[in-house]
Amino acid sequence: MEPLTIGLIGCAALIILIIIGVPVAFTMLIVGFVGLVGVLGWQPAIGLLTPLPFYTAGQYSLTPMPLFVFMASLIFAAGFGSGIYDSAAKWFSKLRGGLGISTTIASTLFGTLTGSSLVTAAMFTKVSVPEMRKHGYDSSFAHGLTCSSGVIGMLIPPSMLAILYGILAEESIGKLFMGGVGPGLLTAFGFSLLIFFKVKRNPKLAPLSTETFTWRERFTSMRALWAILLVALVMLGGIFTGIFTVTEGGAIGAFSTFSITVASKKMSWKIMQWVCLDTLRTNTMIFVLLIGATLFSRFVTLTGITRQFVGLITESGLPAWGVMAGLMAMYVVLGCFLDPPSILCITLPLVLPVASAYGWNSIYFAILILYTMHIGTITPPVGLTLFATKGASDADVSFGDIVKGSVPFFVLMLFLLVILVVFEPFTIGLARWM
Repeated sequence: MEPLTIGLIGCAALIILIIIGVPVAFTMLIVGFVGLVGVLGWQPAIGLLTPLPFYTAGQYSLTPMPLFVFMASLIFAAGFGSGIYDSAAKWFSKLRGGLGISTTIASTLFGTLTGSSLVTAAMFTKVSVPEMRKHGYDSSFAHGLTCSSGVIGMLIPPSMLAILYGILAEESIGKLFMGGVGPGLLTAFGFSLLIFFKVKRNPKLAPLSTETFTWRERFTSMRALWAILLVALVMLGGIFTGIFTVTEGGAIGAFSTFSITVASKKMSWKIMQWVCLDTLRTNTMIFVLLIGATLFSRFVTLTGITRQFVGLITESGLPAWGVMAGLMAMYVVLGCFLDPPSILCITLPLVLPVASAYGWNSIYFAILILYTMHIGTITPPVGLTLFATKGASDADVSFGDIVKGSVPFFVLMLFLLVILVVFEPFTIGLARWM
């Protein structure tokens, strides 16, 4: 059987196994190994597989991952998310839709530090939605903005996905960090404006808060935040300016967050045990996913699918913008069904050569992929973040309510994606400067 035929059968098997519920990491391991046996034979496939786990997991570029995961787990377990929301609510309570804007800002900050849109959306559904409903906010509007705001922090460093992308595509993680700042802040600002004008147009969505806070109360509310924000500023500032590497930045962030948690008396043996186990589970999942992706990538390369795919795209006669639009649409659809790390592992071996063939800037292309995948997670009616929000919401909230509330933010993100595609200098301006 021709290698190309084996490759196509392998890709079909990959899709079938994912549909029936086999974890993506194991799916890629199974398809990759069986496919290599079909292409190379049993002994060469075993010889290729034997050193692969150690070679993949032992890369120095992976060392920041456990450090950032530990920091994120500790921030979540110590309850810093509720402190972020409380402070933002005190500062923006008098704006139209102030609690909604506070949720957007708090979700962005918390998501930036934890690196998970699902965790962020679920947590703020528990923390901020009850407060908004208590103040008369429309339930669908409150759940929709909370769900959608959870994805913003994934773009702003330290982004776990940026680290994973950098490892898989052999890109500068520092530049990927820098490239995500502009799109992330633009989205947070766009969400805040959308909330403000929707409430101004229809005040019934979010009655103006009657609570008043003194300047002393506002500044006091930031007491629990300043240390975490200072750590993030020092860590990211050091990485961007080249004072220390991404790995050193991760070590500084993890140690500083641990010290702050102890100093604020939020640390306990139970929390520490949970954080260590969660860090171990998360990193194990990522490492197994990377090993499976490496094996599957080698299988795809050996069968010639990558070469054929690139040739098919470049010889189709489509303009560059048409190819870009098609790829972005593909990532939106995939983001509805798969988690972003799995999408990156499956697709990058195919799409990176296409980007290279069209001469697109590699950081620019990376930011567009990361942004588009997160649009997929809130795409109605099957986005993963929508389901995470439903799982954390009260029993009286239907899935349709969450979908209805998230649609305006989904449309806004599509509009912002067009801006990011058209205005490349803005999309990667900071990364290019770096």
